[in-house]
Amino acid sequence: MGLLSLQAWKDKWVSLTGRFADNDAFEIGEDDFREFAEDLADTVITMGVDFPVTESQGTYVPGNQILATHKIATVVKNMLNRVLYPTLNAPSVSITQNNGALQEIGASVNTTVTLGFSKGSIMGSMWSDVWNTGISQGARAGRASKFFIRDVFYNGTGSSSPALDIASYAYTFSNRIVVQGYNNFTGYVEHLAGIQPVDSTRADFDLPLPAGTIEAATVRYEGVFPIYASTSSITVGTKQALVSMLSGNNVLITLVAESGGNKQFFEIPDAWLDARPLVDVEYFNAFTNQYDITGKKSDFTVSNNTRTLNSVEFGLKRFTYNGVARGEQKIRLKF
Repeated sequence: MGLLSLQAWKDKWVSLTGRFADNDAFEIGEDDFREFAEDLADTVITMGVDFPVTESQGTYVPGNQILATHKIATVVKNMLNRVLYPTLNAPSVSITQNNGALQEIGASVNTTVTLGFSKGSIMGSMWSDVWNTGISQGARAGRASKFFIRDVFYNGTGSSSPALDIASYAYTFSNRIVVQGYNNFTGYVEHLAGIQPVDSTRADFDLPLPAGTIEAATVRYEGVFPIYASTSSITVGTKQALVSMLSGNNVLITLVAESGGNKQFFEIPDAWLDARPLVDVEYFNAFTNQYDITGKKSDFTVSNNTRTLNSVEFGLKRFTYNGVARGEQKIRLKF
């Protein structure tokens, strides 16, 4: 075949003219052109000469080689369609425990620690010749092959090597005695290798995630001694709601009215005050409906006391009101 000439008008092909090798001319008019084009797409017409790719175009990048044997239709398609790549979402491990944020020191509790494993994902895949970012090629990592949980203080451990594809594992440390400060738990998950991601041309993208280990974050609860105060009886120190001894502040207490010469008081554990002394005591002002910032710590006389909680004896400082008899008083402790 010799020269080909495509005639267009208003972005529509209207004719194809050409001349065969023997110099005989031919022409395909508008009516027959679409059918011809469809037939041409199925015809093996090759590039005829090798040449390197020097600029990025569509799926081609510098360094690629377009060979003489490559179909023209394939080359044009590759030039008009850019390569789209999947999003690789890494696997992750979560860790939780069932005992809340605070526990009494010396208490015996059953602590269940749970590791959760997400294999991640490879997002983006061809669907009906269209790249869809919402379709997953599969998980980034292979299944979990081992779960391991550790009680940091007691060095207790629990582990599982599952034969099935499971997403979580729980282990209970039974009758665990709570210690002062943070009671920490951690762990890790071992996983198998993942699959090979591919791009929109179905060529390999990146590499399969190799088998590996993912460390869990640390999960914890704090072991604390409670504050006691005359909140239900003027003569009895009532245990208050637990507050962090490491970060608790602006502790609100409502002291009952004084009677029979008995005075209002509150008690703070020595283990708390040794690290974080009491800065001041503020009174609630019913007229302004807020706490006065003028400190009243000097209104309280300090003495020593001891208590036993969960078979653990500990010291406290008792703060006793030293003013004239008064009714119910809301106070705020500042550390």
